[in-house]
Parts: sequence; structure tokens; C-alpha cells
Amino acid sequence: MRTDPYHDEADRRPCVKTESRWLLKIRGFAFLLVIAAATQSSAAPLLEEASGLLRIGDFLAIVSDKEPGRYYLAPVPATTPGPASIDPARVRTIEWPAASVGLDLEGIAQLADGRVVLLSERLRSLLDDRGIVAEYDNPLSEFGNRGLEGVAVRPLAGGASRVAVLWEGGYPEFQAVPPQLQNLNGRRPLQPQIWCHTLAAGTSRIRVKLDSAGAVDLERIELKPPLPEGPEPIAQRFRATDLVWHRLSPTADDAWGFIVLLNSGNSPTAGPPVYEHQWLQKFSRSGDPVGPPIDLNQLVPDSLRHANWEGLAWLKEGSHLVLVHDVPPSGTPSLLIVTLPDGW
Repeated sequence: MRTDPYHDEADRRPCVKTESRWLLKIRGFAFLLVIAAATQSSAAPLLEEASGLLRIGDFLAIVSDKEPGRYYLAPVPATTPGPASIDPARVRTIEWPAASVGLDLEGIAQLADGRVVLLSERLRSLLDDRGIVAEYDNPLSEFGNRGLEGVAVRPLAGGASRVAVLWEGGYPEFQAVPPQLQNLNGRRPLQPQIWCHTLAAGTSRIRVKLDSAGAVDLERIELKPPLPEGPEPIAQRFRATDLVWHRLSPTADDAWGFIVLLNSGNSPTAGPPVYEHQWLQKFSRSGDPVGPPIDLNQLVPDSLRHANWEGLAWLKEGSHLVLVHDVPPSGTPSLLIVTLPDGW
């Protein structure tokens, strides 16, 4: 069986003797162009609108909200603080046909049983290479183009996983709000929320019911990010775009909280929105901020200030974080390495 990906059924047919020599030459030249284009595409895949990332061994796994059913692997950068580049020629593509229904991928995580899962905002679901792993109830649906933006996993005993999914909040996109609700909710900020649940090893095709009264393992956390001064909807308000689990105290028995990536914007009635703040903020599991934020705009050159940072992951757990930002389709996203300050 032929395994060359650049051949199709037409290439397997024997040449017809009546074809003229010049026509065969033209076909041969065109075939070489196809091979060259395919080889270049394979060597340098385009990362369109990167939205989430995860370290897996010596690679960063990156998902895009424009490309369902796949993720990319790029070499892990050095832990030197500051911006880092992605070389498209060294990026590999991992195709998951069974996950191609998962539109609008916003996050990627690895479960304690070893499975890699992708978060689909449109489906409200986690997917692996075989299909849906967990589907979330309607309260986590999109509203005004605001929905599920991040996923983080903490391993538990017996191969179980404590899964946290992040509903971003912030001002909705006014034009994406149903017309009958625009005057009521079109310019009111929504509260970011984290929902946590436990996933047993090997579990798949489950529905996470968010309204289950008394569910022991279900945890809803309403984040309380700072409120910049000013009247709404002119004032800046935060949406949360990704998160990682983080141990807030090395000694307390139950000291797990989160580091959350926050981006602020407003929703003016005239003119384009203004985006000002990009922060890393610690939160307890009560939703309260812990300590001061890290201002990302102070860590990058002017060209990356106010970039739409979308993905957050541990590069070295407990000390170094890596971020990726969304860019237009013609560009390649940049990474940002952040070393956590002592005592932060």
C-alpha cells in the first residue's frame, strides 16, 4: 500500500500512450509544484489564533480556536524571562479526526491517566483522540461571545483528575448579544467563574451537571477581579482567558488555588473598545484575589504591549510560566516566559 501523502488515485493510473510529450511535461512540472507546496506546509504549519498551551515533556502543545481536531507541538523554550519566538519550521501537527467536531478550541490539558484533552468552547466539552470525554451543562454556554476559555488539571490518587474549567466573563460583545437582551445585558460585565469537578481514570462520554444539588465533588468559584475606576461601560472590566492550578501555601493541607490570566477592556457605546490591562493574578478557591497582580505590560517591549494573551501554562511548575498570544492569521504568535517573583 502506498504511504506517500502527496499522491492520489490519479497518480496510480498508467500513462496513456496517446498523451503528447508536452502535456506530460506540464503535468510533471505541476506535480513537482504540489510536492514542494505540501512539503513546505508540512515543515512550517501556520498557527492561526493560538488560544491555549500546555507543556508535555520537551514540547509545548498549542491549540488554535480556528483549527478544530488538531494541536501543534513546538520545542520548549529556555526559561530565560521575557519574549520567546516560535520557529514554524520546527512545529509538528497532531491530527485528531475524532475531535474535529470540537469547534473553537480554547484550552489543552493532560489528565492524570495520561490522556491529552482539548477544550471546545462551542461544544462546552473536553475531547480526546476518541471524541467527547466530558460535556458541560448549559450554564457554561456562550453568551455574547463569552464562554469557556481555559482548562487546568491537578492529579489525584488512583489516576483521577481534578479538572477546573474557566468561563471567561467580562463585557459581552454587544452585537453578539440577542437583540431582545441588548438593552438589558448588552453592556454589563459578566463575572468570570471557575467550575471544578473530579474525573476518574479512563472516564469518557460523561455529562457534568452543574445544577446537581449537593454534588460532593462539584465546586463553583465566582472570581472577584479588581474593578478599575470609572462608570460602566466606559470603565475597564476584566475577562479571564486561562488558568493554572497553584499551591498558595506550602504548608496548609488544602492550599490549592489558581493563577488566572486576566485581560481588561471596555464596551463604549461609540467607537472601538479600549484594552488596557494584562495581568496574572492569584485567586483563592473562595474567588478572592491573593496578593498583587503581575502586570504583563511591564515585562514586554512596546510591540507586545496590550497583546491579547490567550494561553497560560507552567513551563516549570511553581516558578516559571509561559504564555502565548492571539495574532492575525498572517503572523506567528509569540511566547512570554514569566518567572514568579520570590514571595509572590
